[in-house]
Amino acid sequence: MKLGRILCYKWTEKGTVYVHWPYCSQLCTYCNFNKYISNHRSSVDHTGMTKCLVKELTSLIKLSGIGTVTSVYFGGGTPSLAKPETIQAVLNTIREQACLTENAEVTLEANPTSAQTEKLRTFKTAGVTRLSVGVQSFLDEDLKLMNRDHSVAESEHCLKVAQKLFPDRFNIDVIFGRPHQTLSSWVKELRKVKEQCTMLQKEDFVVRPKICELDKKFLSKKCLP
Repeated sequence: MKLGRILCYKWTEKGTVYVHWPYCSQLCTYCNFNKYISNHRSSVDHTGMTKCLVKELTSLIKLSGIGTVTSVYFGGGTPSLAKPETIQAVLNTIREQACLTENAEVTLEANPTSAQTEKLRTFKTAGVTRLSVGVQSFLDEDLKLMNRDHSVAESEHCLKVAQKLFPDRFNIDVIFGRPHQTLSSWVKELRKVKEQCTMLQKEDFVVRPKICELDKKFLSKKCLP
């Protein structure tokens, strides 16, 4: 292991960490990521998961030879279903095994349900500095089609809370190319995004996958005044 640290140190002195929380409250129709459904019939062993994450992270940091971590991303699954104590334990492990820079970006993917929105302040206390909010759609009928567990009203409330807790440090995910979606309905949703996040500028919009001609049209001042 010591030899491995010497050999890879030059290339991995700095690195980023991705932490996967694989549990969800229900299955979204578009998702193909590794996930497990956790509900009243199948609860999560939070203590066991925290121990496993800490143990694996400790091993991987040692094996990689990374000395400095500049960014941490909690993805899923639905990491906002994790306990803030788990997030804090992971960050403390990074600090113990390497150097977590003072200005490191710590991002958490969050679903905008009422229950998870109430936890955002404790996630910030635990060390989260940025949110990625999974709105996915500003149409309730499309949220039902995708089997999402939140409403448009809950999304709007979550974004207001996010703006107060993480000003200028959060993004919104909205899915493009949904069944029966039209150009006009998509433009209306993008306008809704601008209404909810008044600090966003034209340059802050990213469409993936990038469709060159449509991308330019969506982001033009003509479509988004």
